[in-house]
Amino acid sequence: MRRRTSSVALVFWLASVLSLQPAQAGRKEPEPEKKTLEFIVIVHPKNQINDIPMYALRAIFLKQKQNWPDGTPIIVINFKARSRPRAAFDYLVSRMLPDEVAAYWVDRRIRGKGSPPRSLNSSRLIQRIVARHPGVISYVPADELTETVKILKVDGQAPGTGRYPLRREKNQ
Repeated sequence: MRRRTSSVALVFWLASVLSLQPAQAGRKEPEPEKKTLEFIVIVHPKNQINDIPMYALRAIFLKQKQNWPDGTPIIVINFKARSRPRAAFDYLVSRMLPDEVAAYWVDRRIRGKGSPPRSLNSSRLIQRIVARHPGVISYVPADELTETVKILKVDGQAPGTGRYPLRREKNQ
């Protein structure tokens, strides 16, 4: 009797599993939405540069390059340290994580080679400053570009193209 009960239970269990199978087979888990994170490098509208190589961009944001080709001093404006835009931009440009960037600037100060770039937390304010002051360079997330500033290509690639180096796909 016990065997028959377990056989009947097994048959019912199997029937219920098999009846669910077709409904589950066609159902897919929703994939996380992918969002493109892209930064636009911006300069004063009268800046003569139209395209900047990634190595030069890295040197500028690490303050290893101090002047534009025409001799104008470069003024770098960054987002606040450890902010999301700053961490993502630093990684895309210098391949450094926030702790590595912080250590880099501590080392530069100790060696007397300068301090980090000025930093702000507002894309709108950054763009206003860039639009008003020659020599300034900064970046903003692509979806926050609003002011009249000059947009630079990076390594010959314009923002919004698939090979633009300051973009990456991220799951949300």
